[in-house]
Amino acid sequence: MSVPTRFRASVRAAVLSLLGVALMVPTVHAATVEPSRQIGTSSAQNPTLGIPRWKGWIHPEDPNRMWVSFAGHSSTANNMVYTSDAGLTWSTNIMNIAINGYMDYHLSLFGKGGDLFFTFPGDQTHVRRYAAPATSDDDRLPLELLEGTTDHRSNVMVDGNGRVWVFTRLGGAPEENVRYQYSDDDGQTWTRGTVVATGSYNVRIGSMPYVDGRACVVILHLSSPRGYEYYLWNGSAFEARDDYSIHAEYVGYERAFAHNVVNGRTFHLVYATGNELRHAWKVDQGGSGSWNEQVIDSHSVMDAMSWSPSLTTRGSELYLFYSRWQTTDATSQIYVRRLVDGSGDWEDPVQVSLDGLTYNTHPNTAFSVPVTADYIPVFWTSGPAQDSIRFTRIIGSGVPVLDTTPPAGVKDLEAVTEAASDLVYVQWSATGDDEDVGQATSYDMRYSDHLITDLTWENAIPLDGEPIPAPAGEPQFMLINGLVPGTNYLIGLRVTDDSGNDSELSNIVWARVGSISHASRVPHDRAVLDPNSPNPFNPRTRIGFTLPRSGMAHLAIYDAAGRRIARLLDEWRPEGSHGVVWDGRDKAGRAVASGTYYSRLQFDGEVTTRALTLVR
Repeated sequence: MSVPTRFRASVRAAVLSLLGVALMVPTVHAATVEPSRQIGTSSAQNPTLGIPRWKGWIHPEDPNRMWVSFAGHSSTANNMVYTSDAGLTWSTNIMNIAINGYMDYHLSLFGKGGDLFFTFPGDQTHVRRYAAPATSDDDRLPLELLEGTTDHRSNVMVDGNGRVWVFTRLGGAPEENVRYQYSDDDGQTWTRGTVVATGSYNVRIGSMPYVDGRACVVILHLSSPRGYEYYLWNGSAFEARDDYSIHAEYVGYERAFAHNVVNGRTFHLVYATGNELRHAWKVDQGGSGSWNEQVIDSHSVMDAMSWSPSLTTRGSELYLFYSRWQTTDATSQIYVRRLVDGSGDWEDPVQVSLDGLTYNTHPNTAFSVPVTADYIPVFWTSGPAQDSIRFTRIIGSGVPVLDTTPPAGVKDLEAVTEAASDLVYVQWSATGDDEDVGQATSYDMRYSDHLITDLTWENAIPLDGEPIPAPAGEPQFMLINGLVPGTNYLIGLRVTDDSGNDSELSNIVWARVGSISHASRVPHDRAVLDPNSPNPFNPRTRIGFTLPRSGMAHLAIYDAAGRRIARLLDEWRPEGSHGVVWDGRDKAGRAVASGTYYSRLQFDGEVTTRALTLVR
């Protein structure tokens, strides 16, 4: 059978409304999320951009200038890029922060005007400064190795007085497990000491300017009932004020958290535990008062580390970016929520990874965005190998705008039947959340032995087990069983987004259960995908196909939910018959479970699919 390849790539410049109240000007206009662009690649195994270090910096006097840093294991590739036009274009010249280009993903970035300060682990904590304008390695100053440090993680910040701070931990010395070093001459000399004698062997640390711009350290005690605490610099030492315990709870090894401060007084901590993303906050009262707590989001199967929250501010606005699965890590997307200081309520989540991408993880941003900036930046890792660094902007500020744009209707629904079987195999191309952009929320598929139209839709019989919508343009599949052989059925589909908007009715397809459908008869001028042999099989089967002419052939295996689990062929093949063996394993080499799978051949703009049955 063939499927038209209408994998839509149209993208509108403004696709989603963001929420809020206009900050700087009386004119009210809706904010929008732009399509993302790739600004770099990472050869690191895991370029992890978050948890809980900022890796972006915006020049406070010139918001058109921004820097983004990320991991990379190559001396011929960037681990920092910059823009001078607010993210519309990015540098391509090679800039390497680390030694020989090998950058650890635990790097941390904070700025001081146009100067940049980086820390990252080595045998000792490494500190690197790029002096303004920080646009090439010519601006890179010599590497500093901090005395009294080990290869454990670190982070860097600049307080309100321009003092540069670096915080490190020592896993084997609990009495000194959080240390500080500060410099009043931009890294030429350092003073060091202990933040607190934690008594804990395993902690994670974050830092930021807090009350009066003073250095504040956030400490997470892993596998301890102490949970999250903060310590504030009093001019000579770090002290635990009466409200130093933010959230005292045993969190195990779940170490996904972010923190920031709004208007210098309101402390915000967002952290993940179990399958929940939580928020703790309070307005500074000199150390007195209680912390407020709320659940921001939850998910039935996500683990805590997958949320990867990151926070930035613009004036009284707080923006939270986080990663959230649709079903599995492969369907993870990046979302943003906004909180206006004093409102207490997060606005509805808005998806910012809008390009039909998969494996969107580890969002990051800058510590703060100048109030003169008309955009909020976010960047993240994307793709199965997490090797693509994507960037997009939220433009403007505005009031809530109702999402009234429905998903596009499915136009390529196709049904296939087989002889002596009660199965009907249905396939189509996913549409988006807003027309053909983004990712919708749910499907409603129905069947009837009478004509299906808008007027008769409510009389059609709903089916169960529709897949969760994939990103726009991706192929989707569904098996319908239990229908009466020899009966003619009509089948239709509607798509719904997260605002409850329904698409128009799909094209209606006809299926006669138990007969060979016309869709399975491939014309001779198209590629032919043969039934696999043997079928059922365990553990190997041969998949044959015939090409009408030479060309690029792509053969892959999909599961019943429409997820690609194995790629068998991506190469130029001559005209004629060919065969490929599938050993019942996925792309990671793991044996897949018994069930129905689908071979999918793509050639010369046409797609052909057949069912396979694996019996272990």
